[in-house]
Amino acid sequence: MEHVRDVLDEAYRNQDIPFDLLVEELRPRRKPFETPLVNVILAMKSERRPVVGGDLTFIPEPMTTDTAKFDLAVLFEKADGQFCGEVEYRRDLIEAPAAGAIGESFARLLGLAEEGPDATVAVLARAAVGERPATPAPSGSAAGDGGADSGPGPAFTGVEETLRQIWRELLGRSDIGRDDDFFALGGHSLPAAHVTVRIRERLGVTVPLSWCLESSTIEGLAIAVLEEQLRAAGGDLEATLAESAGAEADDE
Repeated sequence: MEHVRDVLDEAYRNQDIPFDLLVEELRPRRKPFETPLVNVILAMKSERRPVVGGDLTFIPEPMTTDTAKFDLAVLFEKADGQFCGEVEYRRDLIEAPAAGAIGESFARLLGLAEEGPDATVAVLARAAVGERPATPAPSGSAAGDGGADSGPGPAFTGVEETLRQIWRELLGRSDIGRDDDFFALGGHSLPAAHVTVRIRERLGVTVPLSWCLESSTIEGLAIAVLEEQLRAAGGDLEATLAESAGAEADDE
């Protein structure tokens, strides 16, 4: 908590530094079509106030650019004594229903925080997206272990292992099993958005955020990714599985 406080204090003390200057100073590795440093932001817009210059009064008006600076941005501003919010997102990464779900979840999160100010952020976040029951631990494994590396069972496929590594990076835990639920492990809609980005980078397919919300296990998401890979290659998942099953029968 002290580290978080120190980082936030320093950020607030330097909040007036232009973003372009910060990028120039840090010189992060750049990738085409991606914003440097951060992909998801939560920000409060400055209040739009009239500017008087001599006999002229300039009144700021919102302008739509039809472009997104970040993969996902949740933006707030104060107008007429009330706080208003909007969700800005990249359409090539996030579908409109998923973006709407993120906005609704965040609105629920704020309401829950007001009702229970002593609750932890993790508890509030799970409640806001609709907490799902944790997958029971396999027999013989410790509670919360997830059964990732304990006991006999089929080995992870290449796609499943890649997805498990992505989850490990985003959730900060290693005990992830094939049937563990992303949300029961502490995930929510924002890390799920990062999952879609890393799937595109490592597995070469673009999957909608809604897939991560609906197929919230390694096994379920792996099937969705394989199906998309086969579709892009002109194949068919059921036909491929049938051929594989036929080959195994012949071997026997």
